[in-house]
Amino acid sequence: MEYNKEDFKKIKEEFNEKLKKIEITGQAGGEFIKVKIDYQGNILKIDFEDNPHIKEDIAMLLDLVKMAYNSARSKIEEKMDDCLSEFTSEHFNMSLDHTKILLKEFRKIMKEEI
Repeated sequence: MEYNKEDFKKIKEEFNEKLKKIEITGQAGGEFIKVKIDYQGNILKIDFEDNPHIKEDIAMLLDLVKMAYNSARSKIEEKMDDCLSEFTSEHFNMSLDHTKILLKEFRKIMKEEI
């Protein structure tokens, strides 16, 4: 099956709506620091337990926030791939192998201006 730019444009619009619902939480220091981000990596919320030792060491707190953010950020691509695989399977009734091929092509198109 061949896909043109218009097909991908429609897929992109529908997929972007689905992506807007993705929120990922990363954590560091056990569950001491939690950072919630959206699919674009924008920080939605930062939570941390009340701990007097951390309050005294701001550098340590900032390091934990960075680690929690990076933890959440690393989960985004995996979540987006899962979302796209599910989306293409629903809309195009494709096998997993075909979905993976489409995913590669879709990433190229997403980087281009449509």
